[in-house]
Amino acid sequence: MLNTVDLIKEKISIYQMCQHLGIDVKGNAFRCFNKSNHRNGDRNPSVVIYPRSNSFKCQVCENIGGSVIDLYAQFYNISFSEAVKKISKEFNIIRRLRDRSPIPSLREVDTNVYSIYKSIMNLCEYDVEAARFAKSRGILKDTYTSQRILHINQNVINNIRRRLKTIKGGPEYLVKIGLYNMKREMIFSIGDIVLPVFNDGIIKSFQIRRNSAKRKYINPFNSEQVVYNNDLSLPGSNSKDIYVCEGILDCLYLLDKNISAMAFLGAGAIYKIMKNDLKNQMEWVRSINGRNLYIAFDGDSAGRKAGHDAKLHFEFLGAKVKIVEIPDGEDVNSFCLKNGIINFLNLKKS
Repeated sequence: MLNTVDLIKEKISIYQMCQHLGIDVKGNAFRCFNKSNHRNGDRNPSVVIYPRSNSFKCQVCENIGGSVIDLYAQFYNISFSEAVKKISKEFNIIRRLRDRSPIPSLREVDTNVYSIYKSIMNLCEYDVEAARFAKSRGILKDTYTSQRILHINQNVINNIRRRLKTIKGGPEYLVKIGLYNMKREMIFSIGDIVLPVFNDGIIKSFQIRRNSAKRKYINPFNSEQVVYNNDLSLPGSNSKDIYVCEGILDCLYLLDKNISAMAFLGAGAIYKIMKNDLKNQMEWVRSINGRNLYIAFDGDSAGRKAGHDAKLHFEFLGAKVKIVEIPDGEDVNSFCLKNGIINFLNLKKS
């Protein structure tokens, strides 16, 4: 199990800490807070952020640089241990540490999990309820059938329960791959709609929703490192502009209207993505060949914060990025249902 220091370094990015401290980041750099060692207030920012290692370094000051904890400690001129205590309190790290599961790392789970997911998705149903849910979100038949918006009823639950009993490893393994919660209960009983998460053509995760509520459950196996439609292979992904959304339904709605879109599985997922596979991300930016990225995260504080950080990150990788300001309390899907797709597209002009 990770200790507090490791958990802070894992959960908090340099970008997040800079925002927390009120440091203005430009691209992947910011002005040094050790003003006395710089001329003109460090007009040309000399502190460089390295997303891959989640670290920073001033190109002038020998003693300014290090991890996210070092950034906090050096900014307030306090000791490393004192910084750990303060960060733990301000970011609620102690609670997270206590809540961490004793289940072994998900990295230890073999890729056979994807075939298990596929077999379970095959037990779910295309039916009237799935169609009604999709249509209520403005998603038409060709899209909701091709992307397999599925329904869970009692018969499906019984079939899934029988399937899970055949999987080797028992309850601990099923917790590890996200099919049981920490109470060893089957997660499919919490909702009635299933949205498979396709990544490189494979179902690598899924989201369970209630038809009549916003409560949702994202399967934890690798979910924070999965981007929905990351390869832009789904129908509707050919437009010049690519919208980066916070949720699957936002993405599906835009794809249904023949607008290229991809989605992170929640605002917090962007920070996991930023810390992993930087080389692959740079290759992906090259592969989109100059197409514009429009960050369209939810209109709440978490969405705006994550959208700002995502913009900085993708700009650092060489992409052309703009932010679409979604009104307070709305997401892409809800805004479009109320105001229409044309008004949504006009938001990027502002």
